[in-house]
Amino acid sequence: MSKTAKMLSVIFAGLFLLAGCTTTTSSQTNNDDQSPADYTIELSSFKFSPNLIEANPGQTIKVRLSNLSGEHDFVIDELNVRSELLGAGDSQTIEIKIPEAASGKIYEFYCAVSNHRAMGMVGTLRIK
Repeated sequence: MSKTAKMLSVIFAGLFLLAGCTTTTSSQTNNDDQSPADYTIELSSFKFSPNLIEANPGQTIKVRLSNLSGEHDFVIDELNVRSELLGAGDSQTIEIKIPEAASGKIYEFYCAVSNHRAMGMVGTLRIK
């Protein structure tokens, strides 16, 4: 084997080893988030479906919001939860951390767009 061939073999072997050591990270905060969720809630004309979700104290739940029509968001004031404004066809997965001392509590979630809340776009997060 020539000196050049040996040098190329060493270089390719080194590149192969380096390729195996690299890490790829991905952060999805846009509308095509496909993270596994504990709940999927569909948002549409003045309603959430389902409009009741449950969790345990101290639990962190993932909620996938899927907007079917119009513009909507998802808000829980007491837990400082607010999604992005979602257009028709958009989705977002959010995480909600339930306080340890929340046993038996009920939190209202709602859409803060215009008069959607007053029109009945509300739901309940019940803590067991």
